[in-house]
Amino acid sequence: MKKLTALFFLLGLLVMSIMPSMAQDTAQLRVAHFLLGGGDVDLYINGELSAATRVGYGDVTEWYTIAPGTYSVALAPARTSIDDAVLGPVDFTFDGSSWTTLAATGLVEQGVLDLWALPEDYSPLTFNETRLSVFHAVSDGNPVDVTYNDQLLFGLLAYPGSLGDNDGFDSVTLTVGSYAIDVLDNISKTSILDLGQVSLNDRNNYFVTVFGTAVNPTVTVVSTNMVDVTTIPVGDIRERTNADATDGYLRFAHFSSGTGDVDVYVNGDLAASGVGFSAISDFTMYAVGDYTISVAPAGTSASDAVLEYELRLFGAEYITVAFVGVIENRTLEAVPVFENFEPTDVGQTRITFFNAVPGLQQVTLARNDGLLVVQDLAYPQEGSDGYAISDLVTGRYSFKVVDFTTPATLAEVPEFNYANSVNYFLAYIPGDSGWVLAEAPIPAE
Repeated sequence: MKKLTALFFLLGLLVMSIMPSMAQDTAQLRVAHFLLGGGDVDLYINGELSAATRVGYGDVTEWYTIAPGTYSVALAPARTSIDDAVLGPVDFTFDGSSWTTLAATGLVEQGVLDLWALPEDYSPLTFNETRLSVFHAVSDGNPVDVTYNDQLLFGLLAYPGSLGDNDGFDSVTLTVGSYAIDVLDNISKTSILDLGQVSLNDRNNYFVTVFGTAVNPTVTVVSTNMVDVTTIPVGDIRERTNADATDGYLRFAHFSSGTGDVDVYVNGDLAASGVGFSAISDFTMYAVGDYTISVAPAGTSASDAVLEYELRLFGAEYITVAFVGVIENRTLEAVPVFENFEPTDVGQTRITFFNAVPGLQQVTLARNDGLLVVQDLAYPQEGSDGYAISDLVTGRYSFKVVDFTTPATLAEVPEFNYANSVNYFLAYIPGDSGWVLAEAPIPAE
């Protein structure tokens, strides 16, 4: 019995010695984009494009790993270069075992552009513990108080640097439960964002950010399960997927109501002819590079284009360029939909849902069994790409497109068999039918 006890003791020491070593060998890093007016951004590290690309306003990326050290970091508009950086380059040091959120904040129209390194607490949580972190990212806002169940949680939390050495960020460990969380203006003591009842689950880390403007603040909540922290990072942030691929794929979708048939040109060469409203072309392979997409009335030439769009294509990308808006009121535009053609799990199908109806209406995609596949999807604009991608179990389904607020049915998609390893592009479009569906097989690895 003594020998067995000693064996368990030695095994415990071995595990304890391995885990800290693993944690200290790497730092963890992610990017949060709260810079209003900044558009989508790419992260550059030591002058090289990282895996964190096309980060949209209000988005927080997955966690990545990075070797401990000091790095030159910059953020540039997506699909440009480090020479176009709007933030940085600036040096940040990431220590072994650290967890850091790089947060871009500010208001472009006011000339306020900031980049902060937020040191997050990812120390182990025990059973029935949860952790809540709050970040104040409203550059023109007053300091705030954060309460839970009417009790003060964080007081006098100010935008970083606006109140002495206040970094605008704080964390606390709580008991698992449901809490009424409210964000109050510290000066007027009035509520500016009532989050309602928020369930904080066992061994989860919650990152809550108040961002936007003082007049129109908003909030995002991102949770990370900490039961096994070694499974959290998705890869090295300096290693971009398919960075060595030499080709990508483009196709074109015509969702501009009132615009007649069009011809689509790529760098002056005809790529698709006679594309009518609601039509979606097939994918065509193109070499990695920069392209000018020209849209002209059918039967004319590229010199008669009513719309031109500059696009940078990376390796192994599948991009649907959707033409949306109304030509009569000069809102016609091209919107890129970056589709996911990575292999699905066995028995899974993939749906890309796109909101192509202009306006402020937000929509939900509801499956016939009641599952809300996509919620609160806005037309492409600041803070919304206009699309969402979901993997579902294969099967025969029908869908409804529902107004997010009423919820009135806006379009009905009849029953269809959604097959394994197929990508389905489902668009909510103007007009009587209200929808269009295209399918493309997902290549095997």
